[in-house]
Amino acid sequence: RKYGEAKEAGALALSIQRKQLAAGDAEIATSLDLLGTITHDDGELDASEGYYREALRIRRAALGDSSEETAESMMNLGVTLQAKGQLVESEPLYRAALNVRRTLHGDEHVETAWAKNSLAWCVHQQGRYAEAESLYRQAYATQRRLLGGRHQDVAGTLNNLAGVRYHRGDDGEAERLWREALEVYRALYPRGHVAVARAEFNVGRVLLRIGNLNEAEALRRSGLSHVKHLRYVGGGVALAELTRWEIPEAAAELLGPQTSPG
Repeated sequence: RKYGEAKEAGALALSIQRKQLAAGDAEIATSLDLLGTITHDDGELDASEGYYREALRIRRAALGDSSEETAESMMNLGVTLQAKGQLVESEPLYRAALNVRRTLHGDEHVETAWAKNSLAWCVHQQGRYAEAESLYRQAYATQRRLLGGRHQDVAGTLNNLAGVRYHRGDDGEAERLWREALEVYRALYPRGHVAVARAEFNVGRVLLRIGNLNEAEALRRSGLSHVKHLRYVGGGVALAELTRWEIPEAAAELLGPQTSPG
């Protein structure tokens, strides 16, 4: 329901802007970006792609290829294309956005670090683990210096770095990094948050592989308890996120009977 209301409000605002502003006005791109985000979070990836493509086209025409706003549109479109599995098309968008942010802000900036993390995730999904790890480590070092250890962006990069170490067979470092990310997420978010569920499943995954079955099972059960709560606090985006993070049992749980919380 909340997404439906947000989409209606966003569509109305966009309609008013289209009537009042010139077709290529950069303000229209702002509303398109908002609708792109809402539809992405609601799992409507084709609609999200359409909004983001139009926003990028407008910003390129109005502001050029070297503005922060254009870089943001490149990143947004890249995220949706990646969610659709179109990695070959998303990668050059991430690279272009990273180049813009390096030029505008330098390497030691949170926006540049975020672009590195996003590009890393894209090449990570393509199996290019060495390149992904290098980018993750660069992003993490910058984020840790600028944001401190208790920040969602830092935890997100830790989570991603742990994943690449896991895929490269380094279970010890993967466990350490995933536990650190879990500690941060538990400190930042309430029970039932998708990030906490993801982190618990990930720690459990590596524990299962190294044979620590009791703790792995405890984390699996805890993660599933978060997922059950997620049915009532935004199941669409939670399902998309958990599916993307290769947690099929959690995704299946979200698809179960939709009953009211006790």
